[in-house]
Amino acid sequence: MAYGITIFNQSGRTTIDENSRQIQVLKTGTIVPKPIGRSFSYSLNSSRFGGSANPSPSPIIVPGTLTNSLIFFHPKRTSGTGGTTPVFHVGAHLGTCTVQWTSTAATVSGTNYIYASYTVSSATRDFAQTSAGSSYGTTTVNNDPLADTLGDAVGQYGQWASGSSVSSNYIQNIETTGTSGVYKLTLNGTWNSTGQPSGSAAKAITKKVVWFYTSNASGFVANANYNTTMQNQYTLEYKFGKLSNDSEETSGYGMEVYNSSGSLAFSSNRVNFQIESITTGDTDVVAGSQTGKAKSGSGTPTNVIFDTVDFPADFYDYYVMLTGAGDQAAFAGSGTILYSGSGPYQHVYGVGYGFSPVGTPDAMNSTMGYNLGVLAQTPSIGSANGGITMSSIHSATSASGSQIMTNVYVNDTWALEASRSLVIGRFI
Repeated sequence: MAYGITIFNQSGRTTIDENSRQIQVLKTGTIVPKPIGRSFSYSLNSSRFGGSANPSPSPIIVPGTLTNSLIFFHPKRTSGTGGTTPVFHVGAHLGTCTVQWTSTAATVSGTNYIYASYTVSSATRDFAQTSAGSSYGTTTVNNDPLADTLGDAVGQYGQWASGSSVSSNYIQNIETTGTSGVYKLTLNGTWNSTGQPSGSAAKAITKKVVWFYTSNASGFVANANYNTTMQNQYTLEYKFGKLSNDSEETSGYGMEVYNSSGSLAFSSNRVNFQIESITTGDTDVVAGSQTGKAKSGSGTPTNVIFDTVDFPADFYDYYVMLTGAGDQAAFAGSGTILYSGSGPYQHVYGVGYGFSPVGTPDAMNSTMGYNLGVLAQTPSIGSANGGITMSSIHSATSASGSQIMTNVYVNDTWALEASRSLVIGRFI
C-alpha cells in the first residue's frame, strides 16, 4: 500500500485497508422462518407457527437495487440459557414488490427535498413452483421507509423528474417528520418554479423481496425431538446491505478514510463482512444416481458441501451470505429418490443451508432433504466444531403427482446442477 492506512486485528487480519470496499448495512432484523408446503411435521411446531398446519412465511424488502443487494443471515438465540443445541435448516425464495412514494405537499422552488408518504404492493415470487401446494404470504413485514428505497430513482424523464434541475431524480436521504407516515426525501436535483404539486406520484420502484422458509418435513429446528420451548428460544437474524465506496453518512462524527481517487475506503459507520471461507460444489439433487457428486465416508455420493468455522466458541457471530435461492428440482412418481408411501407424490426441493453449532455432530442434511435418504447423507462435522452446510431442502409435497397419461407419472428433474458456493464470514 503506497498511501492511506492499514489496521490489523489481534488475529493478524486486516480491519481497515484503503483498497478494501465495505458493506453498507441498510437493514437488519429477525424473523421466524416457516414451511412453505403442506404435510410437514408440525406437532411440536404448532404453537410457534400459530397452530396452523400450513403456515406461510412473510416477505421482507431488501434495500438497494435489484443488482447490488447482499443478503446475510444466521440463527440467533432470543431467550433461554441452555438445553440441547438445535440444528437450523433454512432456505430462501426471492421475488419482487413495488414501492410507491406520493407527495403530501407541494415542492418549494430552489430546494432539493419533497415530503411524501409510502405504500407497498403485494409481493410476487420469482419462478414460482406452485403445483405442489406451496403457500407464501404476500404482505411485506419489517418495512423500513428510511432505508428500503435509498438510492432508488423516483423520476426519470417524467414523474418526479418533471420540474427538477435533473432528468433523473434519485433519493439521497430519507428522514422522519413530525407527521406520522410522512417523510422528508432529499433528492439529487433542485425544484424549479413548476416543481411537483401535492398528491403527485413518484416513479414506481421495483424492490427485491426474500422469503426465509424452513424444511417442509423438519420444521425450523431440524430434530423433531427438540421441544417447543427450545424452538421458541431461537430465531433467524438477517442483515441486508450493499458494497459501497460512497459517503452518504451525515452524522458528523467517527472516522473516514479516502483513497487517492477520492472514493470512500473506510467509514466507522460501516462494517466489514470478513469472509472466512468459500466452499464450492454441486448441491443440487437429480433423479437416480448422484454420479459425480462428492463422496462421504463409505463412498456414498452426496450433494452436501460444508465447512467448519475458525472460532467455534463464536459460532453465533457467523453469517452466511445468500448465494442460492428458489426451487432447484421437482419430482413426481415413485422410486429411490421419492417417498414410497401409498399413491403418487410430487416433491419440490430448494437451496438449503444447515447450521450446526458446537455440541451437534452434523447439520442433519438427510433430515432437511426429507426423502433423499443417503443421497443427502450428512458429513460429520464433530461436536467440538461449529459448521455450516449447503444442500437440498425439501420445500413442498403434493399427494397427486403431475400426470401425463393414465397411470404414468413424471419422474424427472429440472435441476440445473449448477456449481454453488457457500460463503461464511463475520461482521467486524
